[in-house]
Amino acid sequence: MKNYLLSLSLPLLLIALQSNSIAMESQSSSSPNKNVSSSPQKGFYAVTGKLVQEQINLVARIEKAMLAADPNRMRVVRGQLFHQFKLVEGFLNRYRRNSGNQNCKSKIESKGDSFSSLLSASESQQQIYCGLYAYNQGLVKLVPVLDRLLSRRGESAMVRKLPLVSGERVFHPVLSLSSVQTPSLHKQAIPFATLEPRLVLPLHQTIGSQVKKSLANYNQPIQPAIAQPPETLAIFDIIKNNLNLAKNAFPSSHQFQDPRKTDAALNSFAYDIDPQEPQTYAKFLKIPSTGIFRVLHRRTFQRRLNHLQNRLGKDVIKSSTESISNISQGHLHRERLLFPTLNKSKSGFISILPLQLVNDVPSNPNSAYNFGILGKGIDYSFMIDVGDISLESLDGDLKNISPDVKNFILGYQPPTLLNDLQIDKRRFFTGKYSNQDNSLQISATAPAKLNHTYLARTFQFQLPDAIAFSGCKPIIACGEIISESQRRYLDQILEIQSSDIVIAFRPVRRRSDGSYTVLWRVVKQFENPIIRDLEKYIKY
Repeated sequence: MKNYLLSLSLPLLLIALQSNSIAMESQSSSSPNKNVSSSPQKGFYAVTGKLVQEQINLVARIEKAMLAADPNRMRVVRGQLFHQFKLVEGFLNRYRRNSGNQNCKSKIESKGDSFSSLLSASESQQQIYCGLYAYNQGLVKLVPVLDRLLSRRGESAMVRKLPLVSGERVFHPVLSLSSVQTPSLHKQAIPFATLEPRLVLPLHQTIGSQVKKSLANYNQPIQPAIAQPPETLAIFDIIKNNLNLAKNAFPSSHQFQDPRKTDAALNSFAYDIDPQEPQTYAKFLKIPSTGIFRVLHRRTFQRRLNHLQNRLGKDVIKSSTESISNISQGHLHRERLLFPTLNKSKSGFISILPLQLVNDVPSNPNSAYNFGILGKGIDYSFMIDVGDISLESLDGDLKNISPDVKNFILGYQPPTLLNDLQIDKRRFFTGKYSNQDNSLQISATAPAKLNHTYLARTFQFQLPDAIAFSGCKPIIACGEIISESQRRYLDQILEIQSSDIVIAFRPVRRRSDGSYTVLWRVVKQFENPIIRDLEKYIKY
């Protein structure tokens, strides 16, 4: 009996000792109050510097969580806010007792720059102290906002259970051994609309007719649209000003890390060209209407299955008009980097180069890559690999190109009827378009080869709202209804903007992730194409 009780009490004793040791280590490593209590002035900048850096990181995390659809991120920053508030409050109380009566409230309310009334501390230390005090007062104003947002996030995803910091044992109903679960703040929340099928998304859309779906009666779940609450803008301004007040009082040798700059550097490393590449091709880039950018794979722009995403948030790459991103699904996004701008009309319409890498066989991720210019709506293009020809030698007449290729690229006439235009678009995407004597097979994509030059002709259209309504399927059914009073202005309502441009691009570097660094040049610009039968697609 004694051995049986000992066998039961021994594991509990070990767990208690382990928890106490973890708690002691956590207190000694994370609490700045212990260092300050032993010597208030010694190591002041080291302790407060760590506090200020933690608050800078916390503000950046809170701003990200407010725009994220994952409720776990909101729950995490809510807990971190409470922890950081108590940490700063404890430091302020301990330092006030050791350094005298520090009345920051009156100084902040009077917006005074002098802190001479604070005793037993230098002016810079007084400024840091009052900056942290004012920061803490503003931080608590975010608590009710985060609580409200967390409850709203829980409507779209299941909040994961978070074990204790020291871990929790999970007892199995059959097995005698029990595993210990530790908390992980990196796990994504489980959306309520789960088990999305892995479908091959179309490379183009059809306007004016129903399109057969890959899976009958299936509609993709609509991702939430999340914007930062307006009432938090003023709160964040005050919090950041107070943090800057504290940061500016530190010696110049003390450097703080800005999480936004770190994110920008990581995004540039993942999606942008290397900083030295524009210098390498500086001579070519001096030519008018040229540029350099990084071509990414199509899957980079697609949302992961069963993964929540703010459809108003920032994606990887955007057009200059902020109207193209997730091309296959037609959502509007604001993204981090830019597609190259080819031309900007007087009316403000911007032509871009949405060049991407697509798989030769979409079902096989290891298949060869093709270049493809994937536009929105009725935008389309075709391209031809013309071999190892320098971009500098090309001109508007394409004198260095074979006659068949030159005649087709320069002689192709886009249809003026919407249905015929979409037929041509599908034929180019399926590779079933050929010239008159069938000597060329023209496609919207071409195999990606390093140091080859490609000629592409791209057509882009901005349809009126009466025809195109973003995100609607079919788009026609969602167009605006034209009233009788508006029919007199039908010509203005149906006015479109468009572009027809011949470009040449050349991949000059291939990275280990499969992306390419590409040089491009505008070779020729034609008259803007028109569509003559838009009136038949509007609703009265």
